[in-house]
Amino acid sequence: MVLALPVLAALLSAKRLVAQQAEATNIYRFIMGVDVPEPAAFVALGIAPGHALRGSAPKPVMASVISSSGGGARALTGIAIDVAPYFLVGGGVRNLESFRSNSIAGRMQRVGTKTVVSLGAAGDPAGTGSRLVAIGVRATFHDPHDPALNTDLPERATAELARAGATPPDDADEDVTDRGVDLAPLFARVRREMRGRRGWQVSGGWGLAARLRGDATSGDSLVSPRHTVWLSGQRTCGPRLDVLVTVETRNAFRSDAYWWIGAALLRKTTAADFTAEAYYDTLRRRLNPGVAAEVRALQRVGLVASITSQPDPFDMTGPTRLQLRTLLRWHIAYDR
Repeated sequence: MVLALPVLAALLSAKRLVAQQAEATNIYRFIMGVDVPEPAAFVALGIAPGHALRGSAPKPVMASVISSSGGGARALTGIAIDVAPYFLVGGGVRNLESFRSNSIAGRMQRVGTKTVVSLGAAGDPAGTGSRLVAIGVRATFHDPHDPALNTDLPERATAELARAGATPPDDADEDVTDRGVDLAPLFARVRREMRGRRGWQVSGGWGLAARLRGDATSGDSLVSPRHTVWLSGQRTCGPRLDVLVTVETRNAFRSDAYWWIGAALLRKTTAADFTAEAYYDTLRRRLNPGVAAEVRALQRVGLVASITSQPDPFDMTGPTRLQLRTLLRWHIAYDR
């Protein structure tokens, strides 16, 4: 329930903030296109590429497709859509002074801009003919890599546009180079500056997954509901190296709840990220390894391939075995 508070804060404050257009900035224009987190719905379904999850801030809109196969398990395909309610309702328009405020209201509203609702579906590896569906909420509570909060990027970008006689685009997804202004060097400098900041990014989430049988409108269509709750930290140790730590409880709020406790090293390069992880499964009392590589194929498109080790998704039954997972995602991000 606590994780729903940022969503409520975002919805309640959106209309008031939109009225401040004259002195406001679309903060979503200054989200870096790096450190894209896993869809919350995939975490709830148990099909995320890895188990040591990123603590970084989400993108306002993201679409993902994943496939999982290997180890004798049934192959499955899943899809997920992640959207920030604040982006839909308020358009991301914020007064910078308000956004940077460290008051309780300011902090809550800042968390609200970094809260996403995730919807997902996947095939059932148990072969029941049903679909697996999930809803999740993910929020970033602390983000020292936020350029709108910790740099003067919005002011500098606005000043460069003004010097060129251009106005900030009304559409947050519009490339300012279309107006004859190239902000790529500015974004590159800020991106390096943010990556150089040492500290923790902290995020958490909740997800509910279930089997969908028959008519989705019938009262008994959703069966075997399972809750998942997690908290993730991402420690920046240098411009190229991060440490990920995740504590996740599966079958939460039930007598058979158990924990996954994971850690990973994340090595960054210009074109790709590489992760080596291990997580401990308290149900099976076993330490499981995993590796992953993420390639930034295009500006807003990423491809992740991982080899992970776990039982069958959702039910988490059967033996622990290696699985190959590939994820293709598109997201909104504005670093040029």
